[in-house]
Amino acid sequence: MYAVEEEIRGLPTAERLAAKQSQSKPLLASLHTWLVEKSATLSKKFPVGRGVRLCAQSVGCAVLLLR
Repeated sequence: MYAVEEEIRGLPTAERLAAKQSQSKPLLASLHTWLVEKSATLSKKFPVGRGVRLCAQSVGCAVLLLR
């Protein structure tokens, strides 16, 4: 993600959005899938499980924003 941001720094807004949609969205979607899979294996009672679920929700929202 940082590499994508560094690459598009200084470009016009429309070009940055297009680059994020084409480069960042697949990375975030993959991360979201992994987090959802991992959250299914973690206990809801433990902080790690809650943290992974919260992160999955946040990443899922980010993916939606890049539509």
